[in-house]
Parts: sequence; structure tokens; C-alpha cells
Amino acid sequence: MQKGQGALEYIMTYGWALLIIVALGGALFATGILNPTSYATKNCHFRYFTYMDEKLSGTNFTMDLVNGPHDISITGMTVDGISAQSVDTNPLSPSGGTRFIVQGKIPGLAASGAFSFPVKIAYDVQGGISGNIDEGTCTGST
Repeated sequence: MQKGQGALEYIMTYGWALLIIVALGGALFATGILNPTSYATKNCHFRYFTYMDEKLSGTNFTMDLVNGPHDISITGMTVDGISAQSVDTNPLSPSGGTRFIVQGKIPGLAASGAFSFPVKIAYDVQGGISGNIDEGTCTGST
């Protein structure tokens, strides 16, 4: 009789402890603390441009970049294989070494939560070679 009672107390003690741990883990996940998409870091790696920041809002993709050493004109942007309908830059023709914003409306681009897209930026060097493309992969979360 004593062995049965000891075994039952042992199982009940560890059962309650396990139940509390599972409930706590579920609560942490539900509040977003253990949700991996909330910890997705933003980054892009390009050869010519230096990445500063990015934002994906609906079908609008905006990037904050630093230009390389030459004065350029941005001629296009492709995100996840989809060409931007319109591409705007501020300033319009970034000079060498300056920070600028490039944004485009990408029809059909859909992302919720974490994303990872290949991005191509087409540009012409003023007074130099035209038709250059810098490409990288951008990750982040919406």
C-alpha cells in the first residue's frame, strides 16, 4: 500500500509541474515573446550600395541606402522577381557617398510576418557606364 501511494504522489507532483511549464510556454508564445517572426532582423547585402534600413508596407517597398563613390541615377528596381511599377528616389540623382531613399510600388508582392526577397537595383553612373545592376537579398518583417 505504501509503494502505491508513493508512486502516485511522484506522478502527481511531476504531472502538475509539467502542466505549469506547458501553460507558461503557451502564454509566452501567445504574447509574442517566443514568436520567432518578432525577432527577424532587417538586413540587405549589396556590392555597390551600403544598406541602412528598409520597410515593406503592403506593396510599397522602401530602402534607405548609401551610394557608392559615383554620382548615379536609379533606373529601376525588382523585388522577388517583380519589377516596380514606379521607382522614386530622394534625392533624385544621388551623388557619390550620399545617403538616399529608393522606393517602389511592387504589384503582387505579398508578405506577412518575416520575409526574405532578392532585390535588384538598376542604376546608371553619370558620365560613365549605364545599365549597372546591384543585387542582394533583403530580410525583415512586416
